[in-house]
Amino acid sequence: MRLYGLPVMLFSLIEWVLAALPLYWLFPKMYNLLLSGILDYRQLLKLVPYVLAWLVYLFFIRKLLLYMQFGYTAGTGILQSLLVCLKVIVPSAGLSLVLGACGLVMMLVCGATALLSPGLPAFLLRQFSPLPTTLFKMWGIAAQYHLWRSKIFPQ
Repeated sequence: MRLYGLPVMLFSLIEWVLAALPLYWLFPKMYNLLLSGILDYRQLLKLVPYVLAWLVYLFFIRKLLLYMQFGYTAGTGILQSLLVCLKVIVPSAGLSLVLGACGLVMMLVCGATALLSPGLPAFLLRQFSPLPTTLFKMWGIAAQYHLWRSKIFPQ
């Protein structure tokens, strides 16, 4: 933590700034739709493309910064890791989608179980439900690392 805590925090700050940057242009367009959507829910459907575009943008920003963090902490260079990320963006996105879908299935199973069996079993399942989601996130980061490592240090 002493060695890489501050740089990783700076990467996180950069991610937050880059995530909020498009909102400066999107929010004025979305504001009127949000206000009119209170009375007419069909107006809210016009927000879907804006929100989806912003979510795709966030996905790619997170991937780029994750690979840059890999390069920084391994000492191979941020630019080289950025180029690797651009080369393997399709497999990287595929890994994220598969593991994200697994996490979604786990959340749906936990939710359905809580609805179907109320009481102590549902309470216990609710208490343990973050565990599989966290494991899928860790597995996703490890898979991204192994993809990055296979391109940086080919054998």
